[in-house]
Amino acid sequence: MKRDLKFMEEILTAKSPSSVENEGIKVWDNFMSGLHGFTHVYEDNIKNSGWSIGHGSEKVLLSGHIDEIALSVISIDSDGFITLASMAGADKKCLPGSKLLVLADSGEWIPGIIHKAPLHIEHVEKTI
Repeated sequence: MKRDLKFMEEILTAKSPSSVENEGIKVWDNFMSGLHGFTHVYEDNIKNSGWSIGHGSEKVLLSGHIDEIALSVISIDSDGFITLASMAGADKKCLPGSKLLVLADSGEWIPGIIHKAPLHIEHVEKTI
């Protein structure tokens, strides 16, 4: 059970933005390699990772996404506020208040929170 909890923590905290899922795939492959009877059978050019168990004619496919919501930095203003754009269809209405990590050019991960102007001043900010 401890192994499963460790895996869950690792997979949920792995940084795996859409099209750059290397860290999440590494966690997944490491977990699968520790399971009895599973064999790594392929990895394709977009990093899909295939595993098998047993040798019979019956096959089972377990399929899932390992990427996470990712945003790209469009601009940074003089006050340090960042303008973001969705990389893979994130719902803008659900994002305000969400914690995020920003990958700096230095390779450092900088924590932040997604902000949205309150409704009562949203129009005012747009016209200034």
